[in-house]
Parts: sequence; structure tokens; C-alpha cells
Amino acid sequence: MNIKKAFGLRVRTLRTQKRLTQEKLSEKIGRSVDSLSLIERGENWPTAETIERLANALDIELSDLFDGLAFGDQQNSEDLFFEAREILRRLSKEDLPLATDLLRAMEKRIKNTKS
Repeated sequence: MNIKKAFGLRVRTLRTQKRLTQEKLSEKIGRSVDSLSLIERGENWPTAETIERLANALDIELSDLFDGLAFGDQQNSEDLFFEAREILRRLSKEDLPLATDLLRAMEKRIKNTKS
């Protein structure tokens, strides 16, 4: 995962934790919804001013935007959970049972290896 995608995922994770819509957060930072969406998808890198506004709007320290930011194979567990949830949300009704079965099989394997 590149830095823009990792940062965008971090912003999206923090936004959803704060129960803010893209519309509300974009209003708070004085940017368009499209601009915020591009940042969250990792297609645009925000300016320093926008990064500061994001931290203020999310009521977090500036460093929290970068804390645990994923580079390469290392990824914040909250970000991974959010990403998995987003993938599951996009699956068709036909594919969702298969994904659920795969997760159950993984969980069972983990339980068996711990025993």
C-alpha cells in the first residue's frame, strides 16, 4: 500500500469512528466532498493546511493522522478491519455467504492451532 492510500484509509477510519459523513467532514475542513473522497481513496495528497484542518475537525492530534500509518506489509489493525468491512459491504448477496464461510474456516483454524 502506498503512502497516499494508507493516509486516505486512515482518514476514512478516523472519520467513521467519529461518526462523521464525508459531507460533514468536508464542511468542517472547508473542502468539497469530491476533494475529501479523493484523499480517502488515496488519489490525492492533501496540503499541509488540509492535514491540519482534518486533525482539528476530527478533534485529534496532528500526529494521530500518521500514527500507525501502514507502509508496505505493516498495517494498523483498525485500518485492516475497516478495509475488510468495506470489501464485505461491496460483495454481492451471492458472494457474501462464501466470504462468511471463509472467515469462519479461518477462525476455526486459528482456534485449533491455539488448542
